[in-house]
Amino acid sequence: MRERRRLALGLALLALVAGAPARAAAEPCEVVHEAPLPASASGELVLPVVVHYMKSSEAAHDEHDVEDVFPRERLERYFRRTGTINRIWAQAGITLVLHRLERCLYRPADYPGAGPEERIDPFGAPGLRNFLAVVERYNFRPARGVDLYFWWAIKGYEGYSRPYTLSDGTRTTGAVWVDRRCVTRAAAACPRLIAHEIGHFLGLCHVCRLPGEARTGCTACVGPWDRLPLCGAAAAPRARLMRSDFNGHTLDACETARAGAQARERVQGAP
Repeated sequence: MRERRRLALGLALLALVAGAPARAAAEPCEVVHEAPLPASASGELVLPVVVHYMKSSEAAHDEHDVEDVFPRERLERYFRRTGTINRIWAQAGITLVLHRLERCLYRPADYPGAGPEERIDPFGAPGLRNFLAVVERYNFRPARGVDLYFWWAIKGYEGYSRPYTLSDGTRTTGAVWVDRRCVTRAAAACPRLIAHEIGHFLGLCHVCRLPGEARTGCTACVGPWDRLPLCGAAAAPRARLMRSDFNGHTLDACETARAGAQARERVQGAP
């Protein structure tokens, strides 16, 4: 099975080297699975999820294959209607549906400064350029949903997300990235991490901070960064999804309204 994957991705790499345009017929991605989107129930907004299994063109990077760690069956459990992710986002009237899975080939040399492993740093100018280069090439715009990347590793972070609309209203190209380490923790760790990063994608901010955590420009539904409580302090909200330590599950009224509005705009707006 893995050899067949390598052959298909190798042929895709030849097309990439030849200069095929992003997301064209000869793109460096292979569709693994695609499911139709269900009809929305009354008051429900269906948000498609497109998974990108990021595969290095260098064989040395295959020790922990992304598709082996997060197979389709695992992801289907994560995104079932009664699962953790959708129980959380039902608070905002959002249902996330696993719509499309792709294997996407990339060359580490295309992302300078990434290091010997598949590491893209989402912070700092070089890292941000790398992030934008990836999402501009690989995001599947026709789905008008959430692009979810499985990629080892994101400069040491378990997960990262960039909203497609920043707090100041600036429109950008967003996506969610997740590392493999959540699978070694509690059973709900990966679904809660994914739900948390989807919150960032929909414009939500951390409601508490960890010691040494970098300041962000995210201001929606929260006070100034310097006034946020530490997540371990008594004043920190204990159950909120947007805690910095990924173990919450609730949204307040402001977060529900903002995320719902962003999801509607995402689904109904231009690709």
